[in-house]
Amino acid sequence: KYLREDYFNFKAILRQQLPDHLMDYEYYEASPDPVRFIQQAGSYPDFLLKVESNNNLLLQKWNSESLNVIRYLQSMLPLRRPVEFMIIDLFTSHTQLTLVQLETLIQHQNSRIDSHSIRHAVCNLMGDFLIESEKRTHVKLIDKQEELIIRGPDLVSMLNNGLVDEIVDTVRYGLLRFDREFGQTPYQLPFFGLYQTYSMRDAALLSNLEKKFNSFRGSGLLRNHMDFFLYIDLHKDADVKESINYKDKILSHQLIQWETPNATSQESTVGQRLIKNQELGYSLHVFVRKYKKIDGQPQAYIYLGKANTVSFDPNSNKPITMKLACESPLPDELYRELTLDTRKDLGHLS
Repeated sequence: KYLREDYFNFKAILRQQLPDHLMDYEYYEASPDPVRFIQQAGSYPDFLLKVESNNNLLLQKWNSESLNVIRYLQSMLPLRRPVEFMIIDLFTSHTQLTLVQLETLIQHQNSRIDSHSIRHAVCNLMGDFLIESEKRTHVKLIDKQEELIIRGPDLVSMLNNGLVDEIVDTVRYGLLRFDREFGQTPYQLPFFGLYQTYSMRDAALLSNLEKKFNSFRGSGLLRNHMDFFLYIDLHKDADVKESINYKDKILSHQLIQWETPNATSQESTVGQRLIKNQELGYSLHVFVRKYKKIDGQPQAYIYLGKANTVSFDPNSNKPITMKLACESPLPDELYRELTLDTRKDLGHLS
């Protein structure tokens, strides 16, 4: 209901002209966030087809195959990194490129992006990090032909059907928004924005994981090379099993109490790497969320930046109780939001 109202209020600003492109929302300060429409409907065209159900031009423009492509593209919004969209943008005007040519063109646009991330993005777009069941429905925008990277069949189909403007609109909107939100953030691995929201799978992408991405799930502690990723649920469900009812909490603007997974001992390799993270050169990236679900919907984690172990309880083992100091102290508003338990006031939490 509210999304429809926001849309039609924006359309009124445009004097009832159809805002059929995401870039239309960039020209007005009071415009709603179109990503909210995408998240509700699956893609912006899907949203338009719902709210403008009598628009014959929209019905003629989109079929199931083209909608599948645009859903895939817009599922990446807002962008976590720009490289995939930069590659797609290049292949709207190039039919084929060598990997070296692709790297040169991208680094000419943004010299901060390293070759490893470009190669990782190519593999990601080709579905190399998907499990077999995911590959069967994967949208192929680029492909390989011997030593060349070429347009994939789904991109070719979109271009042949006259939908290049729709691809370009999504890509340009994504890159413009990314630059606005992250433009001044140093591009380094893993690439996270402080206090932005992420899923576990995002950490696989943004740390250039060279394994199947579905391996990054389910555990509160994940690792890629010298980076550990700590996922903390501050408020546990009432029926949570005692074995995973970790006593995690925010102690101050800078200190966090965290319990390792219950199989981790002080003497283990993982335990020692966590306890002596600075000495051994390991980075601890902290992600927290207040509740696991709201209204039955899983919540994303907020990235609090890197932290370091300052102490641990010598009497704790399997799990180890540790105190972590965040390198960036929490802003007052975020600290209050995360430490105030509104569970009693929100009966819809589950």
